Amino acid sequence: MKNQFGDDIRLTDPHRHKYNSAMAEYLDSGLDADQSTGGVDWHGHVGLFGKRLLHTDDRGFVSVEKFPTKAAAVERFDAIDAEYSAWVDIENEEIPHAHP
Repeated sequence: MKNQFGDDIRLTDPHRHKYNSAMAEYLDSGLDADQSTGGVDWHGHVGLFGKRLLHTDDRGFVSVEKFPTKAAAVERFDAIDAEYSAWVDIENEEIPHAHP
């Protein structure tokens, strides 16, 4: 069986739906990330695992992004964390606060 890109798909491949790879499934199996950021109410969640970032999007799909060094992964993670923190700050400003 082939997908829309002409790649072969094995019907027994457990990674063809939620996970983009076996590594994504492994990292998502309950391992503790070095750091994590994001959330389901944003674009998703990101965990830092050494030189890999584990992305879980807002629909539950999980993928891994691998970097040549841990420093490169940390740099990308920090950029994502800053973006998420800025979004949280904006969201908190838009929530009306109840007055006693």
